[in-house]
Amino acid sequence: MTGLIPSKWCPWIIAMLGLVQDLQLTEGKEARGNPLNFPPRHVPTNMKFCFFNVTNPQGFADGNGSLNLVEIGPYMFREVIEMNGPEIFENGTVEYYEKKTFSFVREESVGDQSELMTTINAPVLSSIGEFLASTLAVT
Repeated sequence: MTGLIPSKWCPWIIAMLGLVQDLQLTEGKEARGNPLNFPPRHVPTNMKFCFFNVTNPQGFADGNGSLNLVEIGPYMFREVIEMNGPEIFENGTVEYYEKKTFSFVREESVGDQSELMTTINAPVLSSIGEFLASTLAVT
């Protein structure tokens, strides 16, 4: 059991409280106007990113020593989400798209966006490792 209320109880609790009708997006309901026409979030979503800079890329590539990583960051970005183009179809379904805008917050970051760094492409290395493991596996 995680949290205050187990997630398997949520649909039952919503039905018992009679919230299903209030949450439907139909004409005249309060819920219909809010999710379809809300402005950008009043409380911005802030995201911090840290990176690992490879300080000896050429030496490591040449086989002269182990990989040397230095953590740099955090770099702060603010995300604003807008819902655009709501369209209601005859069957009652709603279609819209989200526009996400990210803004760099210099005041809360350790550097600016022009800093250069060398980093590892983890997804590619992981794929290569999986491929090698599957082709070299002993059966």
